[in-house]
Amino acid sequence: MDPEREKRVREKLRDEGRESIMVTGLIREQVYAFLIGRGFYEEEIEIDPFLKVTDCKRTEDCAVDFVLEPEGKVFAAVICSPAALESSERHALAWGRLRGAMYSIITNGADARVLRTDTGELLGEKILDIPERDQAVLFLRDYVPPEYPEDKLLKERRILLAFNVARCNFKDICPSGQ
Repeated sequence: MDPEREKRVREKLRDEGRESIMVTGLIREQVYAFLIGRGFYEEEIEIDPFLKVTDCKRTEDCAVDFVLEPEGKVFAAVICSPAALESSERHALAWGRLRGAMYSIITNGADARVLRTDTGELLGEKILDIPERDQAVLFLRDYVPPEYPEDKLLKERRILLAFNVARCNFKDICPSGQ
């Protein structure tokens, strides 16, 4: 590729990357405030939690935006995304399954994909479909995270590692590599 053209492409990608990060940051702030409004306590909302994920070849830290843990039990993994929500479903489900979350949620701050983690069943499509804290506590009362066979867990780890490959690689705008 022509060096001047390559430079323009990199600048455009960097600008788009910065814009996406800013929008995602605004969505995260909005969703965090919404979750507080739904009754979750600050200490029950884990911010930027990660799992150390290993397959046969490598180990990486794989993150979501929030984990909801009312009364210390993992209720939901939450991903905030300005893009098509469906494109992050598999990421959220894999992360949620490895962490034992009952729900996996992807939201842009208005719409949401609220999924039952073990089955992948779509439970709701609006942010208001995210259960309030009191409901989450009731749901978790009898919930036992399923035990998945090792081959299924390996598949989920590989899915997370594949999503990690797609994360931001501009060190100047993504210092954490995310």
